[in-house]
Amino acid sequence: MTKIFAQCTPDTSIHKAGFYPKTLPDAQLNVAYEQTINFKIFKDTVVNVFGSDQTAIVDSAVIVNVKNMPPGLSFQLNKASKSYTPEEVGCALINGVPTKSGNFTLNIIIGFYAKVLGFPIFRADSINTFSIKVNGSNSFDNLSKNGFVFFPNPVKGNTIFLNLKNTLFNNEIKIFDNRGVLIYDTKTIEKSLKIDFDFPSGLYWILVNNCGYKFVKE
Repeated sequence: MTKIFAQCTPDTSIHKAGFYPKTLPDAQLNVAYEQTINFKIFKDTVVNVFGSDQTAIVDSAVIVNVKNMPPGLSFQLNKASKSYTPEEVGCALINGVPTKSGNFTLNIIIGFYAKVLGFPIFRADSINTFSIKVNGSNSFDNLSKNGFVFFPNPVKGNTIFLNLKNTLFNNEIKIFDNRGVLIYDTKTIEKSLKIDFDFPSGLYWILVNNCGYKFVKE
């Protein structure tokens, strides 16, 4: 099995400044979550200089911080520098395993490096348009078991088996470790699947068509 490390790839088809998608899907308590945000920085903004509004031409912007993330989820940018120009598309991967239910409005703090009348300035702003709802775990096991059968649990060897009850033309299967890192990803039309699982002992999550189940590797 090939390990897959979570990282987003910018959607270069985006040409208009803004953040995409406009809304984020709900998360499930104690279930691996993964969602990509794409963004393009504005070329200019308006700042007030000595009581007068002036147009500031943006050179670059840096993602300073992200506050109020659901516990257990992380916000990973595709660039280590966290700096972006208006000409490029950036992305962030939100992933992990949420450990607390509730509604969380993200506060993305951005610092803009710009010029006003030829003079360099720095301006901090924040984006508060994204929220993630983490639903509780009631009836989660019943929901997942209606979609597929997974065994054995706990896993004592290096092989796991999956029987799909409601098969689709292209079933998507993902496995995450306890940090929410994607370690296995495949698509299949088969009703039964044998997966070589040579990973260390620990807690894992398997998702079949976005329906999840928690299991243990001994």
